[in-house]
Amino acid sequence: MSISKKDNTLRGARNVGILSGNKRINGLVSQKDKVDFVRFSLSGVSDFGLTLGRIRGRSSARITLRNSQGSVLQSFKSGPQARTFNGKLAEGTYFIGIQRSRGTVNYKLTASATTATSDETLSSARDIGVLAGTYINPGVIDATNSVDFYKFTLTDIANLQARVDSSAAGTKVELIRDGNSNGLIDNGEILTSGSDFSAPYLASLTEDLPPGTYQAGSAGAAARGPPTTAFPHSGQSSASGMPSV
Repeated sequence: MSISKKDNTLRGARNVGILSGNKRINGLVSQKDKVDFVRFSLSGVSDFGLTLGRIRGRSSARITLRNSQGSVLQSFKSGPQARTFNGKLAEGTYFIGIQRSRGTVNYKLTASATTATSDETLSSARDIGVLAGTYINPGVIDATNSVDFYKFTLTDIANLQARVDSSAAGTKVELIRDGNSNGLIDNGEILTSGSDFSAPYLASLTEDLPPGTYQAGSAGAAARGPPTTAFPHSGQSSASGMPSV
């Protein structure tokens, strides 16, 4: 495979256009060509997936997902088994970086994007299943998508910690238990909440919880007022549930 250094910067990134469905991205990084960048676009809010095939031998690389400004949203290292990242991304331009850590790496990436399903109501909340350890999901909240809900289950008594890292003021995170399963937030069903109106905009909450099924909602300024006065923001939601002793 010939060596090209044209894609060693974000400006010169290999452009694969609008991502829809699956796209295979193959290449090589080595001592002589240590980094590759790939550029892609999403035409709407999408469920995004990125899989790196297993790397044989002692060679290794680090994969990064970056926004249009080049800020890292996610990163992971290659290994003897395939590595996968899944999450929701907003409409816009993104970059995938492949940086050599050791040896020569013939990489095989698969990037995928499908139109995201609605998670703006409790009944359509994104179900992340049993929460054990940490769950991280990048997403976007703006005038057209003012709130996201996530559904999760705890199988034991646990200490829940939830946080939304945002780029704008007015972010709020809520912990909800839909006791009557009607898909609505009734009086008394918001167990606790947290918000932050000053930089670095880290809305968070912590709560000891018994086993059961819960919902977590992340909302921004767009959910609190008219769209014309909204402050669109993108960011990253994370939650962790660790057994309490």
